Amino acid sequence: MQCILSALKAESTPFINYFKLKKIDSFPFPLYQNNNLSLLIVGVGKGKIEKTISEFCKYHETKKLQFFNIGISGGNPETSKIGKMYIINKIVDDETGRHFYPDILVNNKIEENCITTVNENIVDGGINYKNLVDMEASEIFKSCIKRVPTHQISFL
Repeated sequence: MQCILSALKAESTPFINYFKLKKIDSFPFPLYQNNNLSLLIVGVGKGKIEKTISEFCKYHETKKLQFFNIGISGGNPETSKIGKMYIINKIVDDETGRHFYPDILVNNKIEENCITTVNENIVDGGINYKNLVDMEASEIFKSCIKRVPTHQISFL
């Protein structure tokens, strides 16, 4: 099963509509499914990610799961462009300084980039960050890696 993870309903709506996903009301977090695809809205920030992914995994055979974190990020204009999609090859947790490296095993033409997970909104234009910035990637990686191998987690 493939599972798209996103922070916001606005990020999720195009996937929900395109794949005709149906809301699962019995799940305690926003979950949409159709056949072999799930979409889980984890919320903004690190706060509920571990609990949400843990709860989701109780109902799915984890060795067959693939997670795709797809979301909007901020970006330094010198290393990123508005509207461009990147595949993430390195995640930095700004709070702890830890680095995580998702495996990219599939040949693709998507440009790679690094993302830094921060705890608060960036309001100064992000001049202290060289690449992309978000509020969830490091926590998603830490939560997913407990359940599936690295090559089954992707960040776009």
